[in-house]
Amino acid sequence: MKNTMKVLGIIAIVALIWFSMVACGSSGNNTGGSNSGGEVRKYEDFEGQWVASYGGSYTFSGNTYIYREGSSMWVRGTFTFTNTQITQTPEDPTTPSQFAGVFNYELSGNQLTIYKADGKMSGVFIKQ
Repeated sequence: MKNTMKVLGIIAIVALIWFSMVACGSSGNNTGGSNSGGEVRKYEDFEGQWVASYGGSYTFSGNTYIYREGSSMWVRGTFTFTNTQITQTPEDPTTPSQFAGVFNYELSGNQLTIYKADGKMSGVFIKQ
């Protein structure tokens, strides 16, 4: 009886560990961050052109971006992301601060919403 209880205890511990690992769902191949829902983000999730109704657009390729507003203004640089924040680092150090730094974002399907540091929405961009 004592040995049976030990075996059942070991089985219960192994099952608990296994369920914990399955619930986390990490494959170890993370190349980016995760959103608040725990879904792992990758640079590929941002890939392509995203256009806002006011005329601004982002084009992401790998870890680089180009932001355009109208035909004359554009910013080129690199970006990183973790959780729900995206960090834009322009190539030109004289780029105005509203186009550089850390921004909150939400990415859901073909919609990317970016928020300014003050929490106000900067734009809703639709993937083309």
